Amino acid sequence: MKTIVLSALMCVMMATTVSAQQDTIKHAKAFPIHKELRMKEQKGKIEQREQRVKKDHKTPEERAEGKALFFKEKLTLTQVQGEKLQSIFLEEAKAIEKTKADNKKDEIKKIKAVADKKVQKVLTAEQYAKYKEICQRHEKGKGDRRHRGARH
Repeated sequence: MKTIVLSALMCVMMATTVSAQQDTIKHAKAFPIHKELRMKEQKGKIEQREQRVKKDHKTPEERAEGKALFFKEKLTLTQVQGEKLQSIFLEEAKAIEKTKADNKKDEIKKIKAVADKKVQKVLTAEQYAKYKEICQRHEKGKGDRRHRGARH
């Protein structure tokens, strides 16, 4: 008896599913505007993604200027210090840009170390300590970002 009831219930569920799918197909044919709206929505998402990629890929000059402005504000630098830092960061960004194409991480570390020594000469001891603290926090945060969007 239980088998018959369960079999009947399964048949009803399958019939309902099939009719629901047919209704969706009829609805899509009757209202093609929904398909257009979905396509526009997808195009919008693609454009947003492309803009994000463009925003992330700045020129070395833009990166150096942004980094110099950031540290000028955080470390309360003088005009001269800010200009020197910007030229150091520009040198660093251009050198890293060249080596990134070759994917040489060791060389990038060397470039950053050289730039760090130059920055140390420009800043006072107090400013340099704060600079290193900010850089360490940034490096620590970099590792966290890699897994931010992961789904578990």
